[in-house]
Amino acid sequence: MDSREGAEQVVEDVFVQLARAWTHVLQQPNVDAYAWAALKEEVVRRLEIQGRTLALVETAAFAAVRHASRSRFTVLESRLGLYAAIARLPERQYDVILLRFVLGHPMRRVAELMGISYGTVRSHLRGARRRLSRDLGIDWAAEDMDEEEG
Repeated sequence: MDSREGAEQVVEDVFVQLARAWTHVLQQPNVDAYAWAALKEEVVRRLEIQGRTLALVETAAFAAVRHASRSRFTVLESRLGLYAAIARLPERQYDVILLRFVLGHPMRRVAELMGISYGTVRSHLRGARRRLSRDLGIDWAAEDMDEEEG
């Protein structure tokens, strides 16, 4: 998964896996949540085979470095701390933050993808916000993280 082709192969393999078990997939309470879980499991499985760990936080940090100019290193430094703090979140809070803010899905779509209620997404966002605020020593207003967009 060190390349676009590798990432495409992972997605293709998950599609094949879902297609082979399509009858079973359709019997699940939430097909989107099932597919999201299958993708996550496949990524983790492949990384384990390679002796690696999930590198989303590191990838996001390096993307920020590429886009930062010298005058924005202070902002970059704070972003690196944020990425590391996000990586330490519990799994459900991490998934909500990833889907909502890294991938840009509206909260209702996050709920659909994870197979949880809209209220539960809001709850995970509040919990993540509290934990990130504590870990980073900042005070976020509630509306900064959990307002609906789209």
